[in-house]
Formats: sequence, C-alpha cells, structure tokens
Amino acid sequence: MWGLLAARWTGVGLVVHLRQPPTYHVTPWVDRRVHRWLAVSEAVAIAWRAKGATRVEVVPNGVDPMAYPAPVGRTPGRSVLYLGRFAPEKGLDILARAWPLVPDATLVAAGPGDGCALGLAGASALGEP
Repeated sequence: MWGLLAARWTGVGLVVHLRQPPTYHVTPWVDRRVHRWLAVSEAVAIAWRAKGATRVEVVPNGVDPMAYPAPVGRTPGRSVLYLGRFAPEKGLDILARAWPLVPDATLVAAGPGDGCALGLAGASALGEP
C-alpha cells in the first residue's frame, strides 16, 4: 500500500518484486497501478498470474558461479547444500531436526548469519563469499 502511495505521489512507476506465491488475490485496481511485477521464477510468475497479476516478468536471482569454486577434496557420497541467509523464517530448525533421517549424506550450509544458533552445528559452514 505504501508503495502505491509513493508511486502516485512521485509519478514513478511501481515495480513489485515477487519472491513467493501470493496468499491473496490481486485486485484489478491494484494491478492497474503496478507498472511491472518481477518474479524470481516462472513458477512464482504463474502463481501470481493465476491470482490476477498482469505484466509479470521473470527475472531470476543472479548467482555468479565463479564466486563459488568447486571444493577440493570433496567428501565421497551425497552432499546437500543449503545456500541462503541463516534466519528463523528460513525453516532451518526443521532441517536440523530432519537431518538425522538422511542417511550417508553431508550437509553443507553457506550464507550470512549464525548457523550454529539455528541448530546446524553439524553442518560445514562456508560463510559469506
């Protein structure tokens, strides 16, 4: 709502960044006032279009593969990577509780924040690039 007011006040088009599927229907009144909806994936774009958003474009989050070189001396077997912020809303507490059920695999967690505080003490923490 504040974005709509700011866009109207300044005369600048409103661009909305969509990171997850909507939990509400987009009214035509709101949709007409949004210059562009930017979704991080085609799945998110489809979900928003189904709820009434038009002018939805997909702009994936960019990741530079050269910033994350392949590890040397990788552990044999399966590896699972969590790459993201260490924050309660990411559900890492659920991952930590479920991880003992995954046989013969290594969990690698990378990103900003304190992974140990979220119960991921058994993960190899790579930290920020």
